[in-house]
Parts: sequence; C-alpha cells; structure tokens
Amino acid sequence: MPSIVCLTEGGGEGCRCCCGTGDRKDQRRNTSALVRIHPAPVVAVAQKLPHHHHQVTRNILIDVGKSFCEAAREHFPKHRIRKLDAVLLTHPHADAVNGLDDLRAWTLGGAIQASIAIYCNAYTHGEIARMYPYMVDSHARTGGGDVPQFTWHILRDGEAFDLFGIEILPLAVHHGKFFEANRADRPYLCTSYLLDGRVYYVSDVSAIPSETLAQLEQRLAVQKPTSPTSEQQKVGLQVLIIDTLRLLPHASHFGIAQAIHFARWLQPVRTYPSASPIASHTIVGPTVARRSVRADHRPPSIPPHTPMSTRSSIAHIHPPRSC
Repeated sequence: MPSIVCLTEGGGEGCRCCCGTGDRKDQRRNTSALVRIHPAPVVAVAQKLPHHHHQVTRNILIDVGKSFCEAAREHFPKHRIRKLDAVLLTHPHADAVNGLDDLRAWTLGGAIQASIAIYCNAYTHGEIARMYPYMVDSHARTGGGDVPQFTWHILRDGEAFDLFGIEILPLAVHHGKFFEANRADRPYLCTSYLLDGRVYYVSDVSAIPSETLAQLEQRLAVQKPTSPTSEQQKVGLQVLIIDTLRLLPHASHFGIAQAIHFARWLQPVRTYPSASPIASHTIVGPTVARRSVRADHRPPSIPPHTPMSTRSSIAHIHPPRSC
C-alpha cells in the first residue's frame, strides 16, 4: 500500500486509506520479520556455556518478498543491521521469495558475506529451483554469472532444530488451497515458526491443522493444574504475530475475528496482527477493540501502534542465562 488502483483513480476518488490519511502507518509492504538473537549475558559466559552460544548478535530474516530491498534500505541502516546470518522461508509465493535475488548485494564478491544460509522445506526449495534454477544450482547461471550465493538447509515441518542456541520449530498451517486438477482442493501449506517457545510467527494462514494445534498445545501448556478443579494454564508464549488480512475471513488469510480467536486460545503476552491492505489502521484499530472485548471486559493483548503498519517487524531474543 498505497494501492496503484486508488492512486490513479480519476477525480481523486481513491479510498481513504490510500489517498486520505497521509499516515506512514498506511504505507505497507510484503510481510517479513527480522529476528535478532543477542549474545548470552556475561554471567552465562563465565559458566562456560556450550559452543553453540555466540558472542555476537545474530540476524535471522523471515521471508524475502518483492518489497524486501526497499524495506531493507529503510530499516537496516537505522537498526545497524548488516550481515544476515540466516533466512527462514515460509512458502514460495512471490511475496515471500521474490526478493531472494536482491540478496546478491550481500554476497557478490563477498561484499558483506560469502554466502547466506537459507532454511525452508522441500516443497519451497523445489519451487524456487523450478522458478529460479540459478539460485540453487550455480551451473544454471547465465549472462555475467553474478548470482546470490546461498547455502540451502532443508527442514521438515514439525521437527525442531537449533539455530544459534535458539530452538526453532517449523509448523505447517493452511494458506488457501491448490487449484490444479490433480491437486484440486488440497490445502496449500505455509510454514509458521515458533521461536524459542516465546515468539510465534504466522505470516499467512487460513486454517490451522489439528497436528499443529496439538504441537502448540504440547509446547506451550506446560504448567500443571494447582488443584483438581483448576484449569491447565498455557504459559510461555510472549509474542504472537498473526496474519490478519481484513475484517472478514478470506480464502487464504485470517480475518480479524479468526486472528483474535486464535490469540485467545494461545494467550500470548502480546499479539501483533499483520496489516489489513484494505483499511487504514485508524479504522481497523477501533474495530478490533470493539469486536474483541473479552467476557470479563478486559481487552485482548493487542497493543496500539503494532507492526500492522509496515507489515515488517524486528523481534529481539535474549538467550537464557544458562542452558
């Protein structure tokens, strides 16, 4: 956003969000996130933590969409972000992978680093190989041969792995469906990421399969009932970043009511809905507040001025003091 449709509408008849507010929060790009993993505290270093603990800040990028380079130019300098230690991909749609080629700026001639580690499942890797063969096979280069240098790591949804001392659990969610005749109506899968059991990033979702719900419940419902009559408490999740395309449900995205329902189930400390591309944050915010008041009249954990505005965010994770 703003939408080219509204900006070019004759007679200044474009929508209020694109043409009327002039608010920076109504300028939005493809969904992405930058996770910064900070060094272990000095006290932890003195305890001789395992070798996988690091003494420099690590930068993990989630998705590299069409507007990545534009967003990087705006956010990376002011946050002093330079090296990309890893990239996690959620799915092979254009808004998640079409900025991969721009990463050549990091690796061409070793300008910033020799290679970038890319993590994704086999389907996403296969689709990228089909669309951009030179990204996965150096022999497929053409022209001058200047291509980004990647080190590919194939992950499996549902199987956790360690990255810089942080556990990352990829979990499959539905993101619409296939329309090909041989796969018609099969759910199209997108990978969500549970980071260190504290941050859950869900960029694109229309439904959450029971297997993913079960894994989330197992990971997050860790506190035993204090009495036979008390309910088990879900604890531990600090941040939920959840796809929220618009007010009503969409074929491949949550609507606001669905996102709020999921947030209530997970009970994170804070919930950040990703942006609606069809309504100003000044319109969506009050609507969320009206529609999501709990039965006990306490508002949900949706703080004001969330990353709804730019569809990008920077999360910080500090490792625990000991393993």
